Amino acid sequence: MMQRLLVCLGLALALAMPARAEERNALSGEFGYSSDVIGGKQTSKTQNHPGVWAKGAWQAGRFYAGANADSYRSSQGGHTELQSLFGYRQHLGDVDLELRYAYKRYPGTHAGVTDNSTEYRIDLTRHLGRLTLGGRAEWSPDNYGAAKQASWFEARGGWRLDSATEVSALIGQRRQQHGAQYQAWNLGLRRRLTRTLGAAVRWYDTNAHGHGQVYRGHMVAALIASF
Repeated sequence: MMQRLLVCLGLALALAMPARAEERNALSGEFGYSSDVIGGKQTSKTQNHPGVWAKGAWQAGRFYAGANADSYRSSQGGHTELQSLFGYRQHLGDVDLELRYAYKRYPGTHAGVTDNSTEYRIDLTRHLGRLTLGGRAEWSPDNYGAAKQASWFEARGGWRLDSATEVSALIGQRRQQHGAQYQAWNLGLRRRLTRTLGAAVRWYDTNAHGHGQVYRGHMVAALIASF
C-alpha cells in the first residue's frame, strides 16, 4: 500500500508540472572517508567507528541505475552494505523530483537472519536562490534483520554561503515493526575544496539515546571525492 502511494504521488507530480530539458547521459561517482559512516536514517552504520563508502550511477535521460558500497558493522554479522539502485529524476520548474527503488544486501549476516531488504523512495527538492528546501518519504516492506515494515520521513533545508559552501539541517522520523523508533536531526556544513574534493562536518542526534551509542549525539567529519 505505501509503495503504491509513493509511486502514484510521484507520477502525479511528474505529469502535472512542466519539465525542463531532459538530462543528458552521464556517469557520476563519489568516494568518501569519515569518522563515522552515517546512514540515510541518520544513525551510524559502523557503531561510531570510521569507515569508507563508494557510490556510482549512470544517468540515461531521466532514468538512472547505480550501486553503493558502505562500511557496516552489525550485531547480526553484516560487515558491508551493498545497494543496487534504480530511479527516475525530473525537473519540475524549480522543483526536483526523484523516485527510487533500492535493493540492499548485507554480506556476513549470521545464518537464519534476513540479510537483505528493499526500499522505495520519493524525494522533492526546491531551489529558491541560495535557499534549498526538501522532503523525503521512504518505505521498506521487509527491513534488515528482525525489523519488518519500516518508514522514514524527513524535512531538510540548506543555505548556500558562497559558491563553495553550504550549511544545512535535517529533521526526520523513523518507524519500524520490531525495530527502534525515533526522531533524528542534524546540522552541519559542507565545503568544496577543489573541483573534485570536498569536506564536511556535521552534528547528528536523536531522541532515542536509550537504544545505544549509535543513537546519541556526536560530531562526524568527512572527506569526499566526486566526479
